[in-house]
Amino acid sequence: MNALEPADGKIEITWGTVAKVPIVILGCYLLYLLIPLAMLLFVSILLAVTYEPVVVHLSRLVGRKGAIALIALFNATVFIGLGLLVVPELIAQLTAFYQKIPDFLNDVADRVPQLAGLIRHLPQKFQSADPTTISPILNHAARIGMIALSTLSSIVLIFAFMVYLLLDGARVYAWGLAFFDHYTRVKIDHTCTGIAPVISAYVIGQVVTSTLCSVFTYVVLWWLGVPAALVLAVLAGIFDVLPIIGFFLFAIPATLFALTVSTQAALITFICFGAYHLIEAYLISPLVYGNRLRVSGLVVLSTLIAGGAVGGIMGAIAILPIVASYPVIEKIWLAKLLGREVIQEHKHLAEDE
Repeated sequence: MNALEPADGKIEITWGTVAKVPIVILGCYLLYLLIPLAMLLFVSILLAVTYEPVVVHLSRLVGRKGAIALIALFNATVFIGLGLLVVPELIAQLTAFYQKIPDFLNDVADRVPQLAGLIRHLPQKFQSADPTTISPILNHAARIGMIALSTLSSIVLIFAFMVYLLLDGARVYAWGLAFFDHYTRVKIDHTCTGIAPVISAYVIGQVVTSTLCSVFTYVVLWWLGVPAALVLAVLAGIFDVLPIIGFFLFAIPATLFALTVSTQAALITFICFGAYHLIEAYLISPLVYGNRLRVSGLVVLSTLIAGGAVGGIMGAIAILPIVASYPVIEKIWLAKLLGREVIQEHKHLAEDE
């Protein structure tokens, strides 16, 4: 008889065990509710790690608190400036486009008869909206306002966390390390030191590539006379964060919008975006990111799907620097488990990509 098996063959479940089940379920549910906040905190950590070298350099001139204040002022200036320049035009373009949705759908159906059947199955309010009626426009504006307010709140929270981490992150980090033994502390410290350049390369590179994508999109669509060019350009910069699938998320809507101008404009739009996607993948990204982010396309796509399933677009964005940091984690934490030969082979494969 197994020593762990009860003598009478029965499995006993105590009341204490029963009481723990709902507690565990409640804990899992609370963790699920905290995922959005955890994502915001994670993005804040990425920004804080990226700005840390800048803080170190500026602190030699104005002290650490002065350096952090300058960075906070810079971010606030850029954010408010872009808001004053872009947001009013975005609202104007969205409102104007909403009024022209029926004409837009009819233009697309006329130029691409294959889509006519699909358009007829769209909600009736989009096919017969009366531009002179102000109520639908106000409802649409209210929805846009709520989304904008939620986005604004998230951005403010991210930068608030970032400033706090820059101010007090070292002490929080030391407090967390105190829970581990000396050997584990050394490994954690080496891991953080190793992945910091990877995170900085990712954040800086993504800001550069997203900005270039937005500018390119706006220039092309403005040149072709496509409606809502600024809206589409902003979306292009956001979706550019998502490798592979991001291209389709902004190229397809932009091409459909270009159909309202002409079939030729739609074709030019798709060709331009396809060419830019190739240039970004094989020229701009390697130049901007350098050799710090070496991740295969299959791994990127798989992790994007996994991150998106857990945390939406924010999860898909946040998981990429983690995947890019895997070689550092593998070398420090998995060397004994995998063996030196596996580590060296993975290193050579990454260098050959």
